Amino acid sequence: MPDSLEETIIQARQGSMAAIIQVLNDRLADRGVRTRAVLQEGILQVLCEAPLAEPLEREILLPHVREILESIELRKPRRARISSRIAREQQLIWLEDIHRNPDSQLLWSESIILRRPSLFKRLSRFSHRPRSRTGSGKPPTLPPANIVKKPKPPASEESTFWRGLLGGVLLSALSFLLGWGYQYWRSQGFANLPSVTRSAPSPDSAAVPMPSPAVVASPVEPPDTTLAPNASPSPTPTTVVVPPTASPVLPPVASSPSADPFAAAVRLAEEGAELGQTASTAEQWQALARQWQQAAELMQAVSADDPRYATAQERSQSYQRNSEVAQQQAADATAP
Repeated sequence: MPDSLEETIIQARQGSMAAIIQVLNDRLADRGVRTRAVLQEGILQVLCEAPLAEPLEREILLPHVREILESIELRKPRRARISSRIAREQQLIWLEDIHRNPDSQLLWSESIILRRPSLFKRLSRFSHRPRSRTGSGKPPTLPPANIVKKPKPPASEESTFWRGLLGGVLLSALSFLLGWGYQYWRSQGFANLPSVTRSAPSPDSAAVPMPSPAVVASPVEPPDTTLAPNASPSPTPTTVVVPPTASPVLPPVASSPSADPFAAAVRLAEEGAELGQTASTAEQWQALARQWQQAAELMQAVSADDPRYATAQERSQSYQRNSEVAQQQAADATAP
């Protein structure tokens, strides 16, 4: 499409009566029809004239004019009234003549409502709009046309509308991404902790053996020297055997030299992983940091001749990192 015609359509879309008339005349020139147009009370009044009545037939001309107006994609107005008559001499007050005596002036007249283009079509047109090649950035002016009055051209509302729409979409997308990232960071604070496997406790962590039966001597009362002559002698001291009682099995202490440091560290890590899912206060995070630090120290205590020494060193570093993460969470929780 030539640049001049494209600029004319853009001006017509923005409400220029001169541009609307020029587009209609260009499209209807092959039928020998000339048009006049004016905006009255929010309705676009269009008068089609021809020397003969044949090119002005309602069934042919009305759909053609509607198609031209809808192809312009007018923002305003949305209502139009199409009329036709045999061409007459130049008349500057043709609209008043038509309103004063429509039966003798017109062949036919009909009001229509212009359909709005789809949103996708308007977006596509806006993205492919060509830029003006003039130095001032404004489209070239059109020669004066046969109109009664030229309304004040509206402001460029379309560009402002689409810029605002695009900015709102981008701002909404950015807010959604920021909120989603924050929630993901909060919910996945400890999701990346290394998984731990339960290992069988070492023989050193066996239950404490049952105590042997204790022998408790009963107290011996001293003889009573004030007994009567016929009183029986006092009983002799005896021993009472106390049966053994059940002793509870004590859990192995991590700091005890006889406990398996690897197994104790694994148990602490399992507890820390569970506590990390519910910790929320600074005190809970600090306690969790100390627990991860203790687990790391226990892994460091595994001897070099232990077959699990390499695994213990790797887990010691991982537990140390978890302790640092918990300390950071505690600092964040105490921050105002």
